[in-house]
Amino acid sequence: ASFQNTVGRPETVPGAIRGGGGITGKDPWEARQNPYIRGMSAEIPPIEALPADPDSEIRDRLADVVAGEASFDGWNRTTLRTAGRQLGLPEGEAERLFPGGPQDILAWLSERSDRRTVEDMEREGVAALKIRDRIRRAVRLRIERHAGQREAARRALALLSLPTNAP
Repeated sequence: ASFQNTVGRPETVPGAIRGGGGITGKDPWEARQNPYIRGMSAEIPPIEALPADPDSEIRDRLADVVAGEASFDGWNRTTLRTAGRQLGLPEGEAERLFPGGPQDILAWLSERSDRRTVEDMEREGVAALKIRDRIRRAVRLRIERHAGQREAARRALALLSLPTNAP
């Protein structure tokens, strides 16, 4: 079959990505399975479906300290260990809380920010607004909440844009 005959049918296009399999037989797009730290995907179950996290308070505190340090030292495991020492956590506790390192911290912070934005929107009663006004308000709330964290956000984007972090 020629290429023109296969347009629109990726399963027959030579070199098309079909997902799963390959040399290892594993799906390269499959995310790590950690019930408390959720990856960024549209296929994630609702928060209510997840088990309660007994360590969520300490994860929040640790993630906040790491975010503050990331402006200076970047998003890395050294920063994670330093933040754990600042909080007085036992050796290895920070790695237990975020086994995937900085990527897990960023996923945690993103999920928490999503929850807080929704809570803020509900508190302000935006349900009566037009959809474009709701979107505008959500973006404004999100940006205002993270004002002053520009360098940490820049470094986070640099980390997440590395090819090793591609989904």
